[in-house]
Amino acid sequence: MPILKKLHQRRIYDEWFDMECELCGREAVRRALIEETVLRVCERCSTLGTAVAEQPPQKPAAPLPEKPPEELVLHPQFAQLVKGAREQRGLTRQQLATQLNEKLSAIERVERGMRPDKQLARKLERALGIRMLGYEAKAPPALHQKQPDITLGDVADVKVKKQRKLG
Repeated sequence: MPILKKLHQRRIYDEWFDMECELCGREAVRRALIEETVLRVCERCSTLGTAVAEQPPQKPAAPLPEKPPEELVLHPQFAQLVKGAREQRGLTRQQLATQLNEKLSAIERVERGMRPDKQLARKLERALGIRMLGYEAKAPPALHQKQPDITLGDVADVKVKKQRKLG
């Protein structure tokens, strides 16, 4: 029964983030039991364990709070943000992992570009003083204001003014 409970919790998590293979980062298509852990995996990585049959989730006792999806958008350059902030603080990956009570491999995967789960993303935000979740793309500022269209009358006025200055 604990595996089904984990599946249900993960199914709710999957609504917030894209489905990625937890081993290689490709698109996850199924769940597999690998070394006593249920993971979302791709076709290739599913051969490393046994497939887990997904059963419909049972209704939770209390409704889960709704989070607006725009609040959970991950910054597109999260890997560079994490690595830069860690290096700026003079921390090694091992020191950061120990500080966060996470595995070194989890920090390495994030810095290589594999999406962190929500909990790890929040830990990294707090520890490094960065913002990864809640990213909002901002429109670039306009460099130049659009000039009004030039008419033939404008060209004629310029020519007349030049002739007056020369003549």
